[in-house]
Amino acid sequence: MRHLLLISPSKRKAFTLIEILVASVILVIIVGSMAVIFSQANRSWSETEARLQVYQNTREVINAISRDIACAYQSTSTVVKFDYDNIATDTLYFTAAVNTNYDTNEYDLSIIGYKIDTATNTVKKYKEDYDGTQAAGWTPTSGNWSPLAENITGLAFEFYDADQTVPGWLVSGSKWNSSVGVKDYLPQAVKITVDAEDKQARFSRTFNTTIYIQAY
Repeated sequence: MRHLLLISPSKRKAFTLIEILVASVILVIIVGSMAVIFSQANRSWSETEARLQVYQNTREVINAISRDIACAYQSTSTVVKFDYDNIATDTLYFTAAVNTNYDTNEYDLSIIGYKIDTATNTVKKYKEDYDGTQAAGWTPTSGNWSPLAENITGLAFEFYDADQTVPGWLVSGSKWNSSVGVKDYLPQAVKITVDAEDKQARFSRTFNTTIYIQAY
């Protein structure tokens, strides 16, 4: 009968230095791979969040301005004409028939304005009911401005004039004045350009769209 040879704990073989090094290298590779995967996932999530912020803010601006410009109204009886001067005021004013209550189909004539506050990168909207009491020399009321969207770094407009000598987009691409005796008509189209970025300035992009105005 064979006898089993028992090895005392003191004589058991320990891990060699090479085995420890190999295990350490494998552990480092696993931890490093997990760190890379986590970093890429975090960066991807951050970029997606930044893009979402930009798209949401820009959509809010473009939708609001487009909707109001499409309802622009030109009349010799109104004080506020379609007026924009990117050098003097950098503010677009016009009169439009806007829906004052989204639960009804009632539309009222209102004075609308849009501008960008470059100090806070905020687009602001102006709204004042046109009740016929506005007279020559009208000036906007500061309390009628309200913030529309944040993180907007640029807002510009260009105008298409089919009645000028050579129909097309204005060369300056900056000014329009529909006052009587100047341009007593609306532009046939308005190109809106919006520059936007997210709060942390991780992602920025320029958007533009063209709105066509029905002739009255």
